Amino acid sequence: MLQKLPKPNDDEIRIASSKLDVAFPIAMENRLPKLQQFLQTQELDPAPRYALLVTIEQEGAKSKSYAAWYNALLTRFETFETPDSRSELFGKALLDFASNSPDLFMLPQFTDLALELSQSQIEAGNRDGALRFIERILSSLPNRVANSLTRLRNAKDNIAKELAEEKQFQIAMEHVAKDDSDQASWTVVGRWFLVKSGDWNGAKDAYAKSSDTSLKKVVQLDSSVSPLDFVADWKDAIAIHADDTDLVCQLVAVANKLTESRVQTADDPIDRKILENFAEYLKSNATGNTANKPYQTLIFNGIDHSGWEISTSGGKGGWRLTEHALLGLSKNGKASVSKPSVGRDTHLTFHVRLSSHSKFSAKVRWKDDAETKEAITLLLESDATDVKGLLTVGDKQEKLSAAMQPFKWITFDVVSHDRRCTVYANGRSCATVRNFINSESADGICFEVIGDDSFVELTDVAVGQVQQYAQSIRNVQGSAPETSKSIAWIAAASTDGPNNQIDAQLIQKGIALEPTFQQPAFFKSVSDVGGRSMRKVGRELIISGLPVKGKPQSHGVNFGDADWTNYRFSVEFRLEHGTREIGLVACSIEIPKDNFWSINTGAFQFDSLDLRANVDGQSSFRNPARRYTRGAGNFEQGTWYRMEMEVNGNEVFAFVNGKQIARSSHKQIQGGRVGVNVFDKPVVRFRNPKVVDLQGNVLLFGFPF
Repeated sequence: MLQKLPKPNDDEIRIASSKLDVAFPIAMENRLPKLQQFLQTQELDPAPRYALLVTIEQEGAKSKSYAAWYNALLTRFETFETPDSRSELFGKALLDFASNSPDLFMLPQFTDLALELSQSQIEAGNRDGALRFIERILSSLPNRVANSLTRLRNAKDNIAKELAEEKQFQIAMEHVAKDDSDQASWTVVGRWFLVKSGDWNGAKDAYAKSSDTSLKKVVQLDSSVSPLDFVADWKDAIAIHADDTDLVCQLVAVANKLTESRVQTADDPIDRKILENFAEYLKSNATGNTANKPYQTLIFNGIDHSGWEISTSGGKGGWRLTEHALLGLSKNGKASVSKPSVGRDTHLTFHVRLSSHSKFSAKVRWKDDAETKEAITLLLESDATDVKGLLTVGDKQEKLSAAMQPFKWITFDVVSHDRRCTVYANGRSCATVRNFINSESADGICFEVIGDDSFVELTDVAVGQVQQYAQSIRNVQGSAPETSKSIAWIAAASTDGPNNQIDAQLIQKGIALEPTFQQPAFFKSVSDVGGRSMRKVGRELIISGLPVKGKPQSHGVNFGDADWTNYRFSVEFRLEHGTREIGLVACSIEIPKDNFWSINTGAFQFDSLDLRANVDGQSSFRNPARRYTRGAGNFEQGTWYRMEMEVNGNEVFAFVNGKQIARSSHKQIQGGRVGVNVFDKPVVRFRNPKVVDLQGNVLLFGFPF
């Protein structure tokens, strides 16, 4: 059993305290062992900190000073033979602490140690082991301690969710792998269970073995029979037994289209009446709760589906619609999905997830002198732990610097402009090729799954236009902005900063002109936007705080009705990257007038969250209405969170993932418009903004631009 630390004398405490990066509150120092000062010293990196846990028993009781402990720990650390033996000792030590010294886990450093060790197991391919390890720690701790460890419990939930997704991913892969054009097959699209022509009994058996409980029921359908006779609830699963496999895609297109409150029917006259009736049925039964509606992608949204061509060469495999994405499989060959005639577009964005040991490419094909060329190729290849990437433009190549993993969604932007092509992974620039000849015409885009047993998922594909970027800026150079905070936007055409003097001049004026998706050579101004780099991809708004000289700045957008009162505003956000050590505001929700409330993360300390009243344009940490909660703002990069603010009269409440974290009041603030923003340098994704009144009526859902 690990021994308790001997109580240090005053000199030892003074020496340790002098090495701290930040001072702990006096109350914390009185409650917890003085080990916290030692773990905060700058000399310790993660590996020796682990070693400390397994040396305290043998060396701690014998030592009289922190210096002796530190020297003993370094000596012991050098004797460990292999990383595996170290990990085993580290794990046993943490579990021993959980059982015998649970109060130590009130220190954030011990949560850090547990998370680092679980992450090392994940990186080694042992996600199950990582989950069991965290569960054992939490079950060994008293409830009062375990319930306070939000980061550890969130990590457990995230790992469990990833394991479930990975299992579903593998199940889908196994069934697609068995698919052949002459045999029965089935797949899942959200809550829809779809069966292609073939053996109906075999399809029912496959469904019966599925562990997906969200599929409520299976109904046998023939293409000549209306779905209205079988479906009691439009969210129920539907199995389609029909020779016409296009009916499957068209029914999904109908449901997807309803997310925009419009009805889309098929061009095929054979199925037109069925789809019209079915669409009207879905529309009449829609509850308005968009969270239950099928996920919409730009590929299969009832409009673009017919323009995509699917082909295979060598071996077996192909592309299938599964859940909310395209699922691609290659067996000893190559499977392609492509869209020709995309105009003069050279900005491509998409989400992709690779399984292990898979190979995938995204290409922008240019047409030059009547010859189609693959001018830009982004090649991704995964092993058991990593995804590597290579950007090729003509005869120039550049490796991707981003850290990527299999079974993780990655958002890519491929932007070609002004003889420069840049690839962004999850909002961060990771490869650039310069000084190549840029064609004026793009002939199409193509996605390929290559090799033996390669398997990927693909969604949220969008193509933007950037060819007329510089000329469009010149055309509006002399025009005055709509307000001092105006911005024209959606698809970013620059990389890490201004491309030319015109850009720099406009940025100084508070304007950054960027082309829009879907409407070539069309720009729109959005007033009340304080951001410098913002773009909307699908349903997500991405705000990038650019590096600035001098005082950090806030970048964001406000929207809604200035007269709103008594309502609840929520939004989901994900921090892509940022420098939390400088105390940035990772994201903020504001109800802005001259007087408004704001929720800010990291403004006081990097893991803090504060609810703040802003009165007469002034915000102060000393404001008596301000409420500060440490630990509530410790958000992990790459994880989605939901932040909410409820305004009821002059009272306001702040929530994170449904948990109330602050409450305050101010007689001068009773509502108004809403908004999102970032502070200084982070890159943050926002989605699903929603405003409802306190009676539950929806006032706004989604970004209104």
